[in-house]
Amino acid sequence: LMVIEAGLEVELPVLKQIGVRGLLIGIVGSFLPLALGFLIAYYGFNFKWQSSIAAGAVLSPTSMGIALVVLKQGGVLNTPTGQLVVASAVIDDVIALVILSLLQALVNPSVVAFVVPIVSALAFTIAVGAFAVWVMPVFLTRVFLRYMPSRYVEDGLIGMILLFAVGLSAALHYGKASYLFGAFLAGLCFCTANSVELIWQRQVKRILKWLLRIFFACTVGFSIPANEFTNPRVVTMGLAFFTAIIGKLAMGLFAYPLTIHSFLVVGFAMSAWGEFAFIVASSAHAMLLLDDDLYSASLFAVLLSVIIGPYALRLTLLMKARQKKRELQFAKDAMERSLKRSSLDAEGKFPADDRGICGRPLPSPTTHGLRRKSIVFIDATDEEGVT
Repeated sequence: LMVIEAGLEVELPVLKQIGVRGLLIGIVGSFLPLALGFLIAYYGFNFKWQSSIAAGAVLSPTSMGIALVVLKQGGVLNTPTGQLVVASAVIDDVIALVILSLLQALVNPSVVAFVVPIVSALAFTIAVGAFAVWVMPVFLTRVFLRYMPSRYVEDGLIGMILLFAVGLSAALHYGKASYLFGAFLAGLCFCTANSVELIWQRQVKRILKWLLRIFFACTVGFSIPANEFTNPRVVTMGLAFFTAIIGKLAMGLFAYPLTIHSFLVVGFAMSAWGEFAFIVASSAHAMLLLDDDLYSASLFAVLLSVIIGPYALRLTLLMKARQKKRELQFAKDAMERSLKRSSLDAEGKFPADDRGICGRPLPSPTTHGLRRKSIVFIDATDEEGVT
C-alpha cells in the first residue's frame, strides 16, 4: 500500500518541468552513495563483491516521506527547490525498486540475471507510463465515471487500484523484477487523475498509517539488532558507511538557483535513507547477501541518517526563515524612518546636521527601489541597532 501511494503521488507535470536536473539528482544521488558504500565494504572491510554491492544498495534510496514532511512544515514544499526534491525523490524510488530487483541476481550472478530485471522494469515502465498518460484518463472520464453509479465510484476506484496492483505485481515478479515495482506502477496508472489521490487519502490513508505503525514496526523495526549497536566492529563499520551520505549531500550542487541555502536544502532533503533502505537491507539479509555484522552496520548508518538528516534540514529552513524575518524588519524600520524624515522635512523641523542612519544619508521615500537599497545599506553598516 505504501508503494502504491508513492505511485499515486507522482506528478507528471512537475517531472516534466524539473526535467534533466531532477533526473540527474535521482540517478546520480542513487548510484553515487551505492558506489561509495561498495568501496567502503569491499576495500575497507574486505567483504565479497556481492555483499559489498548489497551494502551499497542499502545506502541508495532516499526517504521521500521524511523529506515531504519537513519541507511542508518549513513552507517550501511548493517552491522550485521543494518541487525539485520531490521529483528527484520519485525517480530515486523507482531506481531503488530496480535495485531491489537486482539483489536476487547477486545470489547466482550472471549476465542474463542482471540484464533481464533491468529490461523488464524499463519495458513495463514505458508501457504503463504510456497507458497512464493516454489511456487511463480517457477510460475514467468516458467509461468509468459515465456508467458507474455515483455511490460506487470511490469503492470502484479503490478496487481497480488494488486489482492493478495484484496484476502488475505478478507480472513484474514473473518478469524477474521486484513485485513491489509492480505495485508502484499500479499507482502510477492513476497518477493523472487528481481525484483518485484524494479518494485514496480519504479511504486508505487512515488505515495505512496504522498498518505502517504496526506491520512495518513488526517486520522491520523488530528485526533491527539494537543489541549489536554496542559491538565496536558494527559501530565502526556503521560510521564508515555513514560517510557515504556525502553522495547525497553533493546533490545540492544541482539546486537552482545555486545558493548556500538551496544547496543545503536539497542536500539535506536527499540525505535521509528511509523506508526503502530498511526493505532493501531486510531483503539482502534474507538472501544471505549481508551477514549479521554487515546488516547491523548498514542499519546503524541508516538510522543515523534518519536522525541527523531531517534535523539538519529543519535547522536550515529555520535559519532561513529567521533571516528573512530580520530582513523584512530592517526594511520596515528603514522605510518608517525615511517617511518620518520626509514628514519633518515638509514641516521644516528636520535637524540640519542629521545625516541619516549611522552617519550616512538614507534614500528619500520617493526613490525607486527604496526597500532593496535600505536592506543593502543596513547590511553594509554591519550594525545590529541603528537610530
